Amino acid sequence: MKQNKRWTYSAFVYELENRFMADCVLLNLITSGVTPQEAVENLKQEIKNTFKRSDIAISPVYERR
Repeated sequence: MKQNKRWTYSAFVYELENRFMADCVLLNLITSGVTPQEAVENLKQEIKNTFKRSDIAISPVYERR
């Protein structure tokens, strides 16, 4: 039986100029959103589109800058 692999990535989530940024250093990808959750979802979608992976999880690390 074939098992689907879940790809999990860490991302720093922080606020910058009234937008929230989700920064995945490992993949060199950054997305933004109005809320932290939106920024993380946008990052997840960007990873899916860029790397053609369907089962993505993001482990956010919230920080103040």
